[in-house]
Amino acid sequence: MRVLIIDLYFPDFARLLRSRSQRDPVKDFRDYVAVREIVRRRGESPDDEAKVAEVLRSRGLAMPSGGIQGALVELDKEVSPGFPTLAQNPDFLALLDGLGEIEPLREKLRRFSPTTVHRPVGEVGRIFISCRRDDSAYAQRLGHAIRDRFATARVLLDVASLEPGVDWAEATRAILQASGVVLAILGPNWKGPWLDDTSNPFRWELAIALRAAGTRVIPVLVGGARLPSEGELPSDLAPLLRRNAAVLSDDRWNDDVERLIDAIEPRLSEQPASAQWA
Repeated sequence: MRVLIIDLYFPDFARLLRSRSQRDPVKDFRDYVAVREIVRRRGESPDDEAKVAEVLRSRGLAMPSGGIQGALVELDKEVSPGFPTLAQNPDFLALLDGLGEIEPLREKLRRFSPTTVHRPVGEVGRIFISCRRDDSAYAQRLGHAIRDRFATARVLLDVASLEPGVDWAEATRAILQASGVVLAILGPNWKGPWLDDTSNPFRWELAIALRAAGTRVIPVLVGGARLPSEGELPSDLAPLLRRNAAVLSDDRWNDDVERLIDAIEPRLSEQPASAQWA
């Protein structure tokens, strides 16, 4: 019964439970609540500091210079966006107290939850992964992870998925305009002549996607890349800076990818299939 209540009333947390991440979202949430409580009562004992440091270490973080108060700020950047709201929901906290081991719980959600039923291919949103040639390895790795989660979703990895002889510009324009999500891979060496070359496929894809109504464009930073500054992009690509970026780090790849997939999953369910793939 608790499983069904979570799935029906707390769907974002249910998605975390169903995910294939090695992290335990129940433990992560309880740790987050514990840190919030320590911060609330301004805990300064060695035990409090040790607990906060342990939670940060589990996410590859070090205690910031701001001490325990600063630790919550850093932790808020790492946890699922819904955690702060759930941490203040007494009904959810009471519900979570009765949950058992994570793996049996996940299995129940995958087997019995009504939201785990896959939609037909024609009803699933589309994902377009756009990248420069230098970043194709990251794009392929991400594409495989997305296909593992959405067995029926259609994922197009740049123009490499088009059949020989197809007009790539015409076909890609139609696909971009019909895609629910466009993932723009930006590697550490993203600066280059391609920014001024309007015939460059990656630049062209980004410009089209940013103009497409209803398409969510997500910059995906890989290999330690950082978002460009306002003066580093031409005007037609500048809207990319207003899009919240996803960061995929090599040492936390699986967890970062799971967080990205969880974020785009609702978008895929909303997106109608209004165009055909080439």
